[in-house]
Amino acid sequence: MSHRSRKYQPPAQTAHAGGIRLLPYALPIILGWTVALGGSLLWNQFRQLRETREFALIASRASFDKDISYRRWNASLGGVYAQVTATSQPNPYLSQTPERDVSTPSGRQLTLINPAYMLRQVYDLTNSESKIRGHITSANPLRPENAPDAWEAEALKGFEAGGIEAHTTLELSGEPYLRLMRPLVVEADCLKCHGAQGYQVGQIRGGISVSMPLTAWLTEGRTHLTLLWLSHGLVWLLGMAGIVLGLHRVRYHLREQQRAERALRHSEANMRGLAAAVPIGIFQADARGRIVYVNERWCEIAGMTAGQSVGDGWFQRVHPEDLERVLATWDQMVESVGKLFLEYRFRTPQGTVTWVSGRAIPIEAEGAGVTGYLGAIEDITEIKLATENLTRERALVEGINRILQQAMKCETDEELGLACLDVCEHLTGSEFGFIGELNAAGRMDTIAVSNSGWAACRMPASDVPLLLRNMEVRGLLGKALSDGQSVIANDVESHPDRLGAPVGHPSIARFLGVPMKQAGRTMGMIVLANKQSAYDEADRKTAEVLGAAILETLQRKRIDVQIKRSETRYKALFDNMNSGVAVYEAQADGMDFIVKNANRAVERIEKVQREDILGRSMVEAFPAVRDLGLLDVFQRVWRTGTPEHLTKRLAVDGEGEVWRDYYFYRVPWGDVVAIYDDVTERVRAQEELRNANEFLEHVLNSSPDAIGMVNHRGKFTRWNKVAVEMFGYGFEELKDQSFYELYADKNQMDLLLGRLREQGYVRRYEVDMRRKDGSVFPGSLSIRLLRDRSGEVTGSICVARDATETRKRMAQLNEVNKHLQAEILERERVEEALQGTNEKLKSLVLEYGQHNQEITLLNEMSDLLQACLDCEEAHKAIARFLPRLFPEDTGAMYMVNKNQLTAVASWGETLISEPVFAPDTCWALRRGEVHEVGRDRPGLPCKHLVAELEGATLCIPLTAQGSTLGLLFIQVDREHTLDVWEQPTASVSEAKQRLAVTVAKQISLSVANLQLRDRLRRQATRDPLTGIYNRRYLDDTLERELLRAKRKNTGISIIMADIDWFKSINDSFGHEAGDTVLVAVAEMLKGGVRGEDVVCRFGGEEFILVLPEASLENALKRAEQLRERISELEIEHEGKALGKITASFGVATFPDHGQAIEEVIKAADTAMYRAKSRGRNRVEAMG
Repeated sequence: MSHRSRKYQPPAQTAHAGGIRLLPYALPIILGWTVALGGSLLWNQFRQLRETREFALIASRASFDKDISYRRWNASLGGVYAQVTATSQPNPYLSQTPERDVSTPSGRQLTLINPAYMLRQVYDLTNSESKIRGHITSANPLRPENAPDAWEAEALKGFEAGGIEAHTTLELSGEPYLRLMRPLVVEADCLKCHGAQGYQVGQIRGGISVSMPLTAWLTEGRTHLTLLWLSHGLVWLLGMAGIVLGLHRVRYHLREQQRAERALRHSEANMRGLAAAVPIGIFQADARGRIVYVNERWCEIAGMTAGQSVGDGWFQRVHPEDLERVLATWDQMVESVGKLFLEYRFRTPQGTVTWVSGRAIPIEAEGAGVTGYLGAIEDITEIKLATENLTRERALVEGINRILQQAMKCETDEELGLACLDVCEHLTGSEFGFIGELNAAGRMDTIAVSNSGWAACRMPASDVPLLLRNMEVRGLLGKALSDGQSVIANDVESHPDRLGAPVGHPSIARFLGVPMKQAGRTMGMIVLANKQSAYDEADRKTAEVLGAAILETLQRKRIDVQIKRSETRYKALFDNMNSGVAVYEAQADGMDFIVKNANRAVERIEKVQREDILGRSMVEAFPAVRDLGLLDVFQRVWRTGTPEHLTKRLAVDGEGEVWRDYYFYRVPWGDVVAIYDDVTERVRAQEELRNANEFLEHVLNSSPDAIGMVNHRGKFTRWNKVAVEMFGYGFEELKDQSFYELYADKNQMDLLLGRLREQGYVRRYEVDMRRKDGSVFPGSLSIRLLRDRSGEVTGSICVARDATETRKRMAQLNEVNKHLQAEILERERVEEALQGTNEKLKSLVLEYGQHNQEITLLNEMSDLLQACLDCEEAHKAIARFLPRLFPEDTGAMYMVNKNQLTAVASWGETLISEPVFAPDTCWALRRGEVHEVGRDRPGLPCKHLVAELEGATLCIPLTAQGSTLGLLFIQVDREHTLDVWEQPTASVSEAKQRLAVTVAKQISLSVANLQLRDRLRRQATRDPLTGIYNRRYLDDTLERELLRAKRKNTGISIIMADIDWFKSINDSFGHEAGDTVLVAVAEMLKGGVRGEDVVCRFGGEEFILVLPEASLENALKRAEQLRERISELEIEHEGKALGKITASFGVATFPDHGQAIEEVIKAADTAMYRAKSRGRNRVEAMG
């Protein structure tokens, strides 16, 4: 600071003025002035040295407190992880900690840094950058570098005597330092490394020292002292001049006094410069607590100018939420004249918030008491933000864990969504919210919505999800969806995209909408509203993380549901297979096998109950296994893993001799699976076919003519011994011989084949034939073409006779033996008859084979349909067999459903019939008979056909007992054959039509039986009024569950329920109202129990519930839940409310309340009547 002053020239007279000697007066004044200036100089010099030390001490304490905060922050986290470097090596004293060293997914190596290890590295950094030295020491150090020096050892002794702080000045590396040391108290985390040294929590195990360099402060102090000396010398000289001249000129004395004041302000400016160099904010207040001085750093932290801060102005920058606490603490400091330590926030006009840690101590003057307060503030915003982020992340992790835990408990998306929404509202402090998911149409489906704040009088909470599901997605929600970005609106009323809430919706002041995304695609939304404070980026990030967790959890939950459904379908398929399937687990290194699982076909084939064989030895469950030698097969398959297939004959009581087809294989996890079928019918059919073939072979070999069967390519497929002898080929040589190569004259062959194509046969056609050796002989041929059911030529049967001798003697016989003409004619007739017989025999064999296959398929289908439990299973079974019965065709089976015919099974390629049509669109259903339409069978096509077909269609009604059940539709897309003349036909063959009619009759009978069985079963086991099970079904169920409970050593709980005051309801409202009550209560009971529980109407207004494997405690809880639900029922009959309905419950368990099930029911009935006697509408257990 520069000062501009006016120069003063003193007068020549200095000792006298106006003849008066001033020296006697001047000397005491000069002496007093000199003494006063010398005292002032000494006092300012002492004050300067004291303030320098105090400032250094304050800075040291602030640095120490900062280090302790870092250390406690590290300890509160259990340590932090840092990348392993040359300076951050793994701590050897944490080698027993399993998680000391970890690796990130990217391969980076991290090590655990404990508080002391972290502080030591911080001290190394600050020593190199700011020369502020720190040292952790201990009286019993683990590390050599932690050993105390002499001064530290003395300080440690003082701490053990109760001291809390020690400080001194010393020289380090030739530079002066202020050294501050405080005790290091043992905390819980210290014991990880120092527990073996015998320390206890609360003991002092060492100390932490901070050495603050004094060079800058001392240099500034020396500069200030020099200024003090110069200013005091100048003031002394001026004072002297003033004393000399002051006696005469007071005005000059006043000027000198002003010059002294300017010098004092210059001194204060130097002090302020020193305060500005300190990295913390420093302030000074008077005795009343009003601020009189702040440094520049204080102004930077508070966001105020020095002028704004003076007095009580600084309170304007204190955060409104902290103001009351700060004022109270400040006033307490002033009233008690004590120290102050406080953390609070400054908020600038721009909204920026700064966290500070403030300290203040009183300034005392001798004889004057407290003259003011000196304090400092430090910006701790980064530390606070780090702590808040850490707390928020912990809460976020806990929230995700809660979502994952709820996913295991919740059964529906809504329950899971409500649990997730509760977590979102809790973490963000929102009043209510909404979670929705985009459907395939791009509209929002509600997963969950909180009901808090809804106006129930205008809109019931139960209607809210429906409203949100159907409303157009617009406004703030629509903006978030269309942009794919989060929307934060802390002033919804003034937001440009605000649409307005639906009627009954609570008012929305603040809004946060976050899209839930997967692979960059928006899948849904999280909406939160009405947080007390403003939504910020932290809330948005929290909602985004939770949204990803919710989306993944929902998808996993749905995948689990699909897996469970697949398991259910697999079990149903396993149980409904026509083949017997059993799974065996090896025991004793394959010496024995236990039955692990078996399907229902095993029960049917082996005449056993699955419950009786599961868990038992295979030999005990099926004694025939050892007799048939199957145990060796099991062991061989289990050891080698090679599947084996075999057919066994065995004798069964009551059935005689039966045949079983076995197939064994080992699954990857070691179990052996056995699949077997009863193939007795198939073996018998094969035996009959073999006998027929042997008969045919006998007929062929008994003929005197050469007989051969030729396929459509002219190759021999079968021949007799005469053919081998006639043509000179070996028996096996004819297999690859073409019949066309046996003709000697190709022209004769072409003429013969032409007639064969025209007529389909030739008789006694004379043609020259060639033997293997090339010789030619005259032959007489009779040939007939063979066709399959569709009219396609499959081959021919040929009968040849050697006519050599006949030709030689023909002339003689014609002339001499005319009387033998009649015999010849007769012989020709015999030959023709034999030829016809042979042809019929061949056709019979072919038809027999085809018919046998069809009968086998029909029998298999019949067996499977008889084993079906309902029509749906029957439809699936029929869908398996129709393609096998009509493999070359396309078709469908329709069943009557609500005055319409619906396709339940189809096969083949493109179906030209509609999947659903009315009965009057089909001529077969209208006429009640088979209706065929084709090119060769002209007729009116049915209206349910959607396209024209070149082939033929066949509609067969499915009827039983005069009722139409459905329709069997067959379309012959290419039902034509090309004969030898390539003439096409287009119609359904008679054989196929007979087969279709037979299949239709069998399907009709099976479906009618299933429908009748289902009606009878429901009538026999269901209560006609309520639709729940009746007492007859209850008796069967209890007997079965009792055997199962005894076998598994489990219990059965019985709940007896009786509607209270039921007679009064009948008397007051009529029996129809009573029936309404019974139906409502039955529906509630049926919906309030598990799937394996059984609800029955016991009689009148009494109901009984059977809970397998349920304890008495769980049964009581279930009964109490049912009682509460019944009491909440609101039942109306003919527009009249029937009042409150209640029921009394009695609970008993097997075997606690009886060894027989009748005793348990009686106990439950007794408990129920006890509930009625004690006031009704309550649950009682058998005591």
